[in-house]
Amino acid sequence: MVKIRFLGISAFEIITESGVRIFIDPCLDRNPLSPVKAEEIDAADLILVSHGAWDHVGESIEIAKRTGAVFMSGHDVRALAERKGLPKAQILGTQPGATREVKGVRVRATVAHHASFISPEKDVYMSSPPLGFVIYTEDGVRIYHPGDTCLFGDIKLIAELCHPQVVMMPVDSVLPETPAEMSPLDAALATQWLGPDVVIPVHYYPESKNPEEFARHAETLAPGTKVLLRPEGYFTYEPARVNFL
Repeated sequence: MVKIRFLGISAFEIITESGVRIFIDPCLDRNPLSPVKAEEIDAADLILVSHGAWDHVGESIEIAKRTGAVFMSGHDVRALAERKGLPKAQILGTQPGATREVKGVRVRATVAHHASFISPEKDVYMSSPPLGFVIYTEDGVRIYHPGDTCLFGDIKLIAELCHPQVVMMPVDSVLPETPAEMSPLDAALATQWLGPDVVIPVHYYPESKNPEEFARHAETLAPGTKVLLRPEGYFTYEPARVNFL
């Protein structure tokens, strides 16, 4: 069983059955949908950052410094964390296809079709492939966070290889003036391909209607998946179990 809390934009907190505390893309202070501020996060074991955009890096490095959490990201964000003084011993760089393990939790990095671009200071630029993550908890729950991405055919391959049970699906942009890479219809089709038990629409601005439009499409295209629309607080997920007598 896992406890999961949506923190707005693409940020999540996950607490595994053994108590491993994971944060994904913890942008909290500039996030109008977040129920907490970064300074309120007093414990973390693992922080995952999908790419270098402000709304995904957020306060991840500061939280890692304060809590001692392992910091996992692509190599541009890894370099940024080193520049900002995060000890190298806490940092795990990764890339699509690689699997890392922290406290019994395995994390497989996946392809995401987006961009990761950072300019930490004038005339300095860093870039690396953006990532998604499939998290395998100690008790076998599989959680897929695609990061920011458009619809692409190899989502079917991720489904075949990883069989995610919980998916965080991007459905819009975080700024009204910026076009979405994953439309509600695209996101519903990706959900159909993945076939999870639960999907949470993410990556949208507060007034966006795309989460509701996604839910309508998903009802038709992925009727076996439960849509958690704008969830508040923690929810728990426990996969179906078969007990042999």
